[in-house]
Amino acid sequence: MLPLIAAAATPIVGDLLKNGLTTLASAAANMGVEWVQKWIKDKTGIEVKPGQSLTPEQALAIKQAEMEHERELLKYALEERKIDVDLEKSTQDNLTERHKADMASDSWFSKNMRPLTLAILTLTIVFATFFEVAADKYKTLAGLGELVFAYYFVGRTIEKRPFDSIAEKWKR
Repeated sequence: MLPLIAAAATPIVGDLLKNGLTTLASAAANMGVEWVQKWIKDKTGIEVKPGQSLTPEQALAIKQAEMEHERELLKYALEERKIDVDLEKSTQDNLTERHKADMASDSWFSKNMRPLTLAILTLTIVFATFFEVAADKYKTLAGLGELVFAYYFVGRTIEKRPFDSIAEKWKR
């Protein structure tokens, strides 16, 4: 079955490649010839059939549709990236507000919870290093240590990083 599909796709893929339509040729190889034929007909009104050569005008119209499609995909990728940056900024703003609320609290425990967690976990890892602890438990403890250290040190650094300038760069 697969050689039959490849044999049927070869004339169309070859014709697309010959006319510089590499994205559509790749799509034909991945998505199937029928999908590409339908896409070309929807976008340009041109029916592409196996064994039929494209005229220069048809190749130009298809290339323009292909370029417009690529432009749309880039636009969507940029919008997705902007959303990701905005989400990251929002997440960091919420984290900063939580830290500020903890520091404004009258409770000694809420102000020192993160440093205490870091200190206790560090001591536990040091203890586990010098004494016999099961390998799977030590691995889990080390993974937890990585998360806590990353949260405490990297998180504090990111918190101070100016996300506004990053967001402004993406808006341009």
